[in-house]
Amino acid sequence: MDTYYLDIRRISAGYLSQRDILTALLASTLLVCGVVCVIGGDGVVPDTSPKAKVVAKKRANSGKPKVDTNSPALRYQGDPKAIDTKEVSRLSTVEKNRKLPAQEMHLDYSYVGEANISGDTLGRSGKLSEHAVSLGYAVRVPINDKFGLRIGMDYDRIDFSRTDGLFLPQNLQKASFSVMLNYALSDKWSLFAGGGPTLGLVDNGDISSDNFSFMGMAGATYRPNDKLMIQLGLAITPDISEGVPVIPITSLRWQFAEHWDLKFGMPKTSLNWQPMTNLRISLIEAQFKGGSYRTASDYGTKVGLPDLNDRKLNYMEVRVGTRVDYNITENIELNLGVGASVYRKFSFDDLDNASPNVDPAPYVQAGVKIGF
Repeated sequence: MDTYYLDIRRISAGYLSQRDILTALLASTLLVCGVVCVIGGDGVVPDTSPKAKVVAKKRANSGKPKVDTNSPALRYQGDPKAIDTKEVSRLSTVEKNRKLPAQEMHLDYSYVGEANISGDTLGRSGKLSEHAVSLGYAVRVPINDKFGLRIGMDYDRIDFSRTDGLFLPQNLQKASFSVMLNYALSDKWSLFAGGGPTLGLVDNGDISSDNFSFMGMAGATYRPNDKLMIQLGLAITPDISEGVPVIPITSLRWQFAEHWDLKFGMPKTSLNWQPMTNLRISLIEAQFKGGSYRTASDYGTKVGLPDLNDRKLNYMEVRVGTRVDYNITENIELNLGVGASVYRKFSFDDLDNASPNVDPAPYVQAGVKIGF
């Protein structure tokens, strides 16, 4: 899971720049991507009221199949009274499969074209392009009707092709492991909590305790109907040397019209149109990438700037574009996206004139997602 850390020391010092405010807003939803798919079960509590029992008994006596009107498999099917025997059999299979673990893997590649480096460059100018790879695996295990568990592992790597003599990294790597637990309070409310460690490396540096961080989060999900989902909570991201920042998290999914929906959160916010069941088009999509890393003890020495040794490095990137997702089979989805990387910034903590920007450049991305 991508994360971006707000420097808590600036808050304690009593001032926030506009950049820090933007960072806080972006980080507030950056942690939610992993939470959105936490819910292993659908959070449905069986109706055990006397009225429901009487209805069930009458249907049994009349020879009609018993149908759980609160079943998640029926929530999108309309009036269960109108369902015939074959439909009930099909839905029973859905309910049976719902109790099995669901696994998902994804692999994504993207390329951002060459662009000039500007801003605080310590007098060293040049150009930069990037190749990025993201690999992830997650398994969702519905423990029972109320509890669901999600275990995820992610690996992200960005390789930069840059002009010789620049002090920017050649690659950034991040590996994370997370465990999330969901508890269904009712068919509309559920709670989530979890977290895990993250390892960040710069230029294939040696691994030490300074390269690790831990993220924890907790919050609630509200689903008033089948078309709207809202998530709110808090994330705690202790940095080994920088304190314990507490960041709000938020996420929204809203189907505001037939075939149209809006997703707001991190690391992606998008306006989507689904003209066919196996085709989905994100007409406008914003992606947020980045994180905090620690340079090696000799990182700056290699480029003639020893002040960059053992220094915290923040990287932030914002992309805006269009994306197409197409299911070639029930379990395999291909995606293709194009757009522009509109904002990229490197920032070394406590070091003036060492926060270069990269000018906007076009990008292309492709990926595959497999569910089983």
